[in-house]
Amino acid sequence: MAAKSIADTMTAAVMNGPGDLELTEVDVPEPGSGEVLVRVRACGVCGTDLEIRDYGWEGAKFPFVLGHEWTGEVVELGPDTTDIFSPGDRVASEPHDGCGLCVNCKVGKYTACLNYGEFSKGHKHHGFTVDGGYAKYSVMPEKLLHHLPEELSYQEGTLLTTAACSLYANERAGVEAGDFVAVIGPGAIGLLAAQIAKFRGASEVLVTGTRAPRLEAARAMGADHTVNVREEDPVAAAQELAGGKGPDTVIEAAGVHQAASQAIDMVRRGGRVGLVGNYGEGLAELDAQWIVSGDLDVTGVKAEGFNSIHRVTRLMSKRDFAMDPVLTHEFDLDEIETAMDTFENRRDGAIKVVVNI
Repeated sequence: MAAKSIADTMTAAVMNGPGDLELTEVDVPEPGSGEVLVRVRACGVCGTDLEIRDYGWEGAKFPFVLGHEWTGEVVELGPDTTDIFSPGDRVASEPHDGCGLCVNCKVGKYTACLNYGEFSKGHKHHGFTVDGGYAKYSVMPEKLLHHLPEELSYQEGTLLTTAACSLYANERAGVEAGDFVAVIGPGAIGLLAAQIAKFRGASEVLVTGTRAPRLEAARAMGADHTVNVREEDPVAAAQELAGGKGPDTVIEAAGVHQAASQAIDMVRRGGRVGLVGNYGEGLAELDAQWIVSGDLDVTGVKAEGFNSIHRVTRLMSKRDFAMDPVLTHEFDLDEIETAMDTFENRRDGAIKVVVNI
């Protein structure tokens, strides 16, 4: 049972169905076997939140609480939990709960669980298909929680899922020491990916995008070069900056079809491309002949695979990691519509918007 000091109900942002997000009163959840009750403190707005809000998500169990980039404080342990967490511990959440049984889960690729969206087979995606973090309290399996170091605030901790995706993108794209790395798309994932590339030893990092404030943020976070694609050809600029041959590695984080094509076109012969953007419907026109004749390595990147949240948490807490340029706006839960509008329409230079709870 929930602790006596906890109210019976709470306000939450609930998805009743596609296109139907409602701030409403719901029961405070109780932790079951292997689960932990957490007092949520902050939740980041993600582009997929908007997609879920408008269109729902594969395997969704309506109604459910939206939000997957959240941090908080452990309140209560359910039965059959271990001693990993104690009440009062600061934690960050991880949304992907793979079935644990398929071949992908068994080798650590749980973000690509073969039973994705099949609740009956043990797959859950917190904040996507089942309850997430836009509420005062949330229940999570203890295996999806990570200790939040004291060096990171609750608001900074909301970046961990995003940064983990950026780290995984660097790894999947094979960023090596001395590489010239181009990052397409200076959103939160792209900005953090550029910074992580520098930590991995990239000699030079280029960031391309369409918005001057975001390119300024890229420079503040260590990018050596920026290109505004509204003013010059990003492919030609990247190739020239990289000695005329093209970047060694390109990470595409804009999530638009044209950018995916640009990533393939700009990379050097024998280079590597990581596609991390969420492209939605339709097909990107990729130069398949160049992929073959150029002997390119092209990889997809699905979220925070291979326990990258655990590793990026240590990186962000132990290194001089710039986060202020990314964390641009904060709102309260009762302002969630304004928070989402600010994020969606990039108001006042918004990059990462955080909802405090």
